[in-house]
Amino acid sequence: MNATVPTPDHAAPQIQDREPDRRDRRLRVAAGIALGLLVPSLIAAYIALLASPRAGRCIAYAEDCAPGAPVTWVLWAVAVTTVAGLLAVCWPARRLPSPGARAWMTGLQVASHVAALLFILSHYA
Repeated sequence: MNATVPTPDHAAPQIQDREPDRRDRRLRVAAGIALGLLVPSLIAAYIALLASPRAGRCIAYAEDCAPGAPVTWVLWAVAVTTVAGLLAVCWPARRLPSPGARAWMTGLQVASHVAALLFILSHYA
């Protein structure tokens, strides 16, 4: 009567899949980096804008000035970038509406960041 007693399922070690946690952390770090680069990239875009020959002629002689994108577009793009970045960085993982929400917020943040830079650079293009 040497029968082996099977161990219950709950006694087996639980192996959790940590890849969603790693992906969430990578997205959070990427959103934080992009948020930190917002102000330096805006300053660099304005410096590049003012260093162009066309902008110099416009500033010095008031000739060959192009209207470019309205300033409100730039402000809205920067606002969307800031809000999406803060949500992507600060929103707790357990309270996200869906598993891909942080990825969508980070994508929106990067897209609006690029749009803001393009609006700035298109001013004298």
